Amino acid sequence: MISAKKLIGTERKQKRQAAMWRDERISLPRATTEVDVESCSKASLEQVGHFVIYTFDQKRFVIPLAYLSNGIF
Repeated sequence: MISAKKLIGTERKQKRQAAMWRDERISLPRATTEVDVESCSKASLEQVGHFVIYTFDQKRFVIPLAYLSNGIF
């Protein structure tokens, strides 16, 4: 059986480690250029029944909502 003093010390250590992980923030790169709204076609903006996914490398995928019932998503 572990002593109460050692248990409290272990708990404090875990709390400190958890706080360190919370404090570390991941900053994502921001786009340096502005998007020209005029160049976007309305068809690409108003697709009903589709789900749009933007990836980290700034690619855009449009997926039909019916595909989301598949286990891979």
